[in-house]
Amino acid sequence: RRQWDINEGGQTSHVDGMGVIGKYPVLRQGGWRDDSQSHDPGAAEGETAVGAEREGTFVYQSCTQSECIFGGRINFIPGDKENPSGDDFWVTVAPFQCNVSTYLY
Repeated sequence: RRQWDINEGGQTSHVDGMGVIGKYPVLRQGGWRDDSQSHDPGAAEGETAVGAEREGTFVYQSCTQSECIFGGRINFIPGDKENPSGDDFWVTVAPFQCNVSTYLY
């Protein structure tokens, strides 16, 4: 789960929901599993499809149409959603500036 506060031009919006644009990465030592939102008909929010095992660091790049300040918190579950191996915990993401690129690629 993630909770974001996004300030654009003095207006703050709040985002609270499961996953990140349909991604539900399972982080592991040395890599991650690329789980994603299930696209099966009738799938509920947060229902995932198991993805491929990946090596390295999970990286996500967001796109924005305007400069904003972005921050919030992310909920982590040790183990995985179906088989937790400990209590969940929240990690704070300190506010940071998002800038609009001067070019598109």
